[in-house]
Amino acid sequence: MNEALERVTQEQKKLLRSFESLQSIPNNMRLVASRLEPSGGPVSAISENYRASSLVISDRLRSFVSGRENLCDRVSREVARALFLLGANRVMAEMIATFRQAEPVPGLDWQTEAAKLAEARSATRRDSHAALTTAVGHAEELARSSAEIRRLMLGLDTIRVMGRVECGRLRENGAGLVSTIDQLDLFHAEIKARLETILRLSEDIGSAMSRFVKADPDG
Repeated sequence: MNEALERVTQEQKKLLRSFESLQSIPNNMRLVASRLEPSGGPVSAISENYRASSLVISDRLRSFVSGRENLCDRVSREVARALFLLGANRVMAEMIATFRQAEPVPGLDWQTEAAKLAEARSATRRDSHAALTTAVGHAEELARSSAEIRRLMLGLDTIRVMGRVECGRLRENGAGLVSTIDQLDLFHAEIKARLETILRLSEDIGSAMSRFVKADPDG
């Protein structure tokens, strides 16, 4: 799980960098449009639509990738807390088993000590279950956010295809636009691959956490 979380963090950072690099391409499209058509022509409109849509996606992505409260950090913190508490629960179980087999110590209230150990173990079980449940919720939210951005990318793809259609219309005069659209193709392929990886890892993390939640704490 820790390896998956680290991989998600790396993929998110790379994804954000890809989107930041993507912001320069609509500017290149506008420069090409200024040489190919009158102001307000189809290529200019495509570049403006692309820029607006990509900014929306970039802002959405930044909201769950950057800062201390980003989803991946929240999942990581809850997972670490849950695993620590699960370890503490095992230690408590071993202490209780040893305590039951030990000879009573004169002057020690054996029943009270046994009750306190049992109470402490019950508290760690409750807290670990709560942390695991929270981690599952964050992982599911991370998967939903990744799926949402993937859906938004479909809209961006539509605009990219419109640019490719304009390349065909302009033919020989659209060489500059062709190279720009080719750049978009590469960025889109990279972004889609990273989103698929994040989505898969998020689902793996959520599934692993869910198995812990459903497992018998004494198992």
